[in-house]
Amino acid sequence: MWERRYGFPTPSRDANGERIYPASQVEKLRLIKRLMDRGHRPGRIIERPLDELVALVAEPGLPSDRRELEIFLKLVQAHDSAELRRHLVQALMRHGLQRFVLEVVAPLNVAVGNAWMRGELAVFEEH
Repeated sequence: MWERRYGFPTPSRDANGERIYPASQVEKLRLIKRLMDRGHRPGRIIERPLDELVALVAEPGLPSDRRELEIFLKLVQAHDSAELRRHLVQALMRHGLQRFVLEVVAPLNVAVGNAWMRGELAVFEEH
């Protein structure tokens, strides 16, 4: 499907008609897969050169991004449940349920617990 839709990859064929992918295309496909797992859309990244994809993979992902956790914590401290809910729903939509739970909710729970232990959150805010 990608061959038709995006013009990539462009495998050759062996004597039996099976696809054969050059190592460079396999490497690019692996990077694209990792980026798609982070929420990138194939149509927006597939035409990028390999060095740009490598740079994108090296960037910290949003779910584990400390800045995002700090935003969530500030919204908890500000008692702004509507804005917190909006940010969480956006993260859920970007990442899908499994990644949202594993990469957003779980680290956020740890961050909230740590903030409570440091005295930065009251018990009612932690709950």
